[in-house]
Amino acid sequence: EAVSVHDANITYTNGKHAFVGANERIVSLATLSRTASEDMNEDLMYNIYRWALVDHDILSNLDTQVSKEGDSAYADLVVQKALGIAMDSVLAAETAVVLNVWMEITHELFTAIDYCGKGDNRSFMALDRGMALWIGVDQEESSFDTGYMMYSIAQKAADNFGLNSGESKVNTDIIDDFVDAQSIASDCRLADDSKAGMPLVVQSMLKKMTIPLLQNLIYYIKQENNNYIELYSLAVIPQAMGCSSTMHKTLSDALSSGKTVKNLDKDFYDAFKMFQKCLRINCADIIGNTSPDEEMRAHISELCYDENSEVVNAIAGFETINDVYEISRLDLDILQMGILMETGAFEAAISLYENGYNSFGDSNGFQNLRALARSSIRNIVPQYNIFMEYFSSENYGHELVMDALEGVGVFVDATKDQRAEGATRALQSMVFYMAILEKLYSAVEQCREGNENGVKTWEQGVALFVGSIEGSARGGSATGDGTLIYALAKE
Repeated sequence: EAVSVHDANITYTNGKHAFVGANERIVSLATLSRTASEDMNEDLMYNIYRWALVDHDILSNLDTQVSKEGDSAYADLVVQKALGIAMDSVLAAETAVVLNVWMEITHELFTAIDYCGKGDNRSFMALDRGMALWIGVDQEESSFDTGYMMYSIAQKAADNFGLNSGESKVNTDIIDDFVDAQSIASDCRLADDSKAGMPLVVQSMLKKMTIPLLQNLIYYIKQENNNYIELYSLAVIPQAMGCSSTMHKTLSDALSSGKTVKNLDKDFYDAFKMFQKCLRINCADIIGNTSPDEEMRAHISELCYDENSEVVNAIAGFETINDVYEISRLDLDILQMGILMETGAFEAAISLYENGYNSFGDSNGFQNLRALARSSIRNIVPQYNIFMEYFSSENYGHELVMDALEGVGVFVDATKDQRAEGATRALQSMVFYMAILEKLYSAVEQCREGNENGVKTWEQGVALFVGSIEGSARGGSATGDGTLIYALAKE
């Protein structure tokens, strides 16, 4: 409902309806963004957004000083633009939800992971707060006309795609995930499996939370509505920085303020589809349970990632018999760990290094860089003993990475940039070098034994050499923004 810009600004800044704490302190939408640097400083998603928006036009054009690490209150700045420059209270309200509230929900989910890992029952509270922020107080189940929060945004996005009645698949799936997360939280104090399960269900929720943002961006591109294209570009495209800096630049440049979407080219379409692949989102996720008309379906198909379109499994042109995509995604852990270190989120970087986030393992959980650095079968590689003797340590690569993460040893006086460079280069040139050789020598041994898994092991070695960021085309990424030895060779 439209109100005057003046009244909207007062409500946004000072709050009106929400009270927290024993003293019933009023909390405002602006506070969610303005206190983010304190509350979310160790959150992966928040720091990826900050890093992505360092040089964004919408921030640099405002009367503010944006630091090298990005403005911590970027969402507040965008809402202020909607109120002060666009003079549009409706746009400002939607901006506050998809930027401020959406990120606050991710914070509650990462908080639930942290509490669960510590065996703390407050995981329940974090999950309940996240669910409350997703749905809101005025939302009616399956309604398209009530509510103001992300549940309502997801319903309207589905409506734009032709859902005439019922609950959007996104909302149904997210509520199911919250129920699963509550079940996991009940065992956090007792079972290690639950501690491993919480990050998995949270990642599932974050994927689904991103779908309505993509749906609306796709919809407004078709409508050529520049204000809302800019809004949903800011709401979702920063996540591309956690996939590839070049991908992020291609997408953000194409959708930046003042450009017409009629000029979107093949580079944009290719990058947009690979962005969705990186997020594990495909055409079926975008369409959900909606029924788009023929024209809208054609538009969606032009922009969404069709997982069936990749007939051949390939890594930088090397065709594989087996699907080794998951292990190749360990390069994303390096990329995102570097971002966290650059923004000063060293505790989060250590957690990512030790627990993983982007690569699913064969068992229940994530593959992680720490396990790769400390593999117990590296002695199959003849060169390993030479390195071990030279460094006087079995885990020389791991120890150097940890020194950089903790700021000790040779990194005691190092800057954040230097520590990030030290950790990511140690992983690239020391840890992955030995991990690749381990796979190759293991494959040779398996072949000698007549073990048919030898081929897959060999292909896993190639995946660790190239990574996922390089893509499937021969030669890999033209800009060389991968994080593994293949990218190092191109430098």
